[in-house]
Amino acid sequence: MHVLQSHVSMRYAISVCLLLSYIQVFSQCPFTQSILLPLETHGQAHAAALDFFIDPTLIESTALNRDVYGCANVGIQEITLDIIDRDNVPHTCKEFIVISDPTGYCNDVPQQPKAILGKIVTPIGNAVQGATVSISNDNASVFRGTNEDGLFLFNDIPESNYTLQPSKNNDLKNGVTTQDIILLQKHLIKIRAFDSPYQFIAADVNNSGDITAYDMILLRQAILNSIDHFPNNNSWKFIKSNEQLTNSNSLTTELDNTYSVDYAPSLSMNNNYIGIKIGDLNNSVFANDIMAPRQDNRFDISIIEESFQKNELVTVPFRVTQDIQLEGFQMEFQIDLSSVEIVDIEGLSAGEWQLHRNQLLISKAEAKGKIVAEEEPLFNLVVRAKKAGSIREMIKENNPSIVSELYQKDQVIPLAIRYTKATQRNEVGFNFPNPFSSTTYLPLSLATSNEVHLSVYNLQGQKVWQQSQQLSNGSYQLPISLPFLADGMYLYEVLIGKEVFSGKMAYKK
Repeated sequence: MHVLQSHVSMRYAISVCLLLSYIQVFSQCPFTQSILLPLETHGQAHAAALDFFIDPTLIESTALNRDVYGCANVGIQEITLDIIDRDNVPHTCKEFIVISDPTGYCNDVPQQPKAILGKIVTPIGNAVQGATVSISNDNASVFRGTNEDGLFLFNDIPESNYTLQPSKNNDLKNGVTTQDIILLQKHLIKIRAFDSPYQFIAADVNNSGDITAYDMILLRQAILNSIDHFPNNNSWKFIKSNEQLTNSNSLTTELDNTYSVDYAPSLSMNNNYIGIKIGDLNNSVFANDIMAPRQDNRFDISIIEESFQKNELVTVPFRVTQDIQLEGFQMEFQIDLSSVEIVDIEGLSAGEWQLHRNQLLISKAEAKGKIVAEEEPLFNLVVRAKKAGSIREMIKENNPSIVSELYQKDQVIPLAIRYTKATQRNEVGFNFPNPFSSTTYLPLSLATSNEVHLSVYNLQGQKVWQQSQQLSNGSYQLPISLPFLADGMYLYEVLIGKEVFSGKMAYKK
């Protein structure tokens, strides 16, 4: 008979997993368990896939990589389960299977493997690799790390009563993005409340027992490399998988993350944990080496490629290339500080960007959302040139510590900078001086050689002066100098091909 243990709260874990809109299809399994499989009297046993599931009704179909076991398999092994759940989402799960020989069929002596084993996964079931699991008693402590499948195993230790406890306090920024700030903002201003107790725990960044705007500040400071640890908190928190949590009690329940284990004489299985990455509200943490990044279409930010001269004040718009409903974005790129110094970043507050050595990090959250039209800038970078150079040489996407991405209605879209050539076009500026008494000048820039028609009208619409001339491409200052009949306001009109430019000028004798 298979020995199965019940973990009621794991049913809640999968329901949370399937409700999250940002679930990742490469997730593994928070809803499986290890099993003990005794060999029958003839020395063989068959494993059934459904025996590994706490609630088989959640599963549509399963497949085992191996289901028949014999004497050569006695001991503790990993097994792979491929699963399709009720929502048609695929999962790959790794679990322990313990093969025992209770009748002594294989070598005349009954064999009952002894070990302490368990698993650590994230709230959506991704294996947590590299967590340190300790077992300790009054005399000693022994440490093991979880493997890439989130599994840990102690089987070479003295018989004793032990306390088992996991820990992990590195990788502060892993899984922490500006989208987490947006989700926290939405919760605080009651646009959308958290829908999982694990989100509450992850959002309490400073471990105060409450969720406040200060937690949001700490997240942004982590993204911008202003802090290297969360105050009064580790970067991961672990809770026992059978802990009964709700949204209302997740921050008030005193969580015990230890198992008391009797290593003699029995096997201790399914000492399982949920690992919560602090600050990760959207389950984006890369918890193990076998996870693959999402392959999404990227969103380009357009920068016009131009040159500049020494001491020139240069404004660089970072423009979107299509209309978007923006909820926020984060970016990181390198600034050549030998050629420019940053004067301002228009459109960002001081707390939304940080210059870390020569890396500019930006984190902008717009929880209520806003429309940004095509060619409208997300922000303007204003610099003063220390020497002549170009924008392409000044800005480079090198060695980022955060992923550049944009957030649009819960979508996460990778960002990339695209350089574009400056568009050659006809331009007419405002006349100067204005008002004038003798001569005023009209700035003009031609993209190509063209005939230019300049006309002046009074406010009654009567033409009082005109001039036409053929000009080559380039920049000009067209003089307007003529005896007007009376002081007052006049209108000018410039016709270049089919383009019409107009403006007002004041004449005073």
